[in-house]
Amino acid sequence: MIEDEELTGKIIKTFYKVYNILGYGFIESIYHNAMIIELTGLGLTVETEKLIAVFYEGRGSGHSLRIWLSRAGLLLSSRQRTG
Repeated sequence: MIEDEELTGKIIKTFYKVYNILGYGFIESIYHNAMIIELTGLGLTVETEKLIAVFYEGRGSGHSLRIWLSRAGLLLSSRQRTG
């Protein structure tokens, strides 16, 4: 398994690569898909748009769509979804 510091460095470099190639002004899904392409290209196992229930005081408070680097158990990005 990749050490945390090494993995963090790879993620940051990947973010800057995507941003430098695409620039600004696109909708979130464009950057999302580009990050997935780059991260899987590095050999990382990525789960995307994984719906996870969020609880507060034992009661459901909504769901969150997240991108996970599966083997590392690392949250990369999240968006909220109510309900």
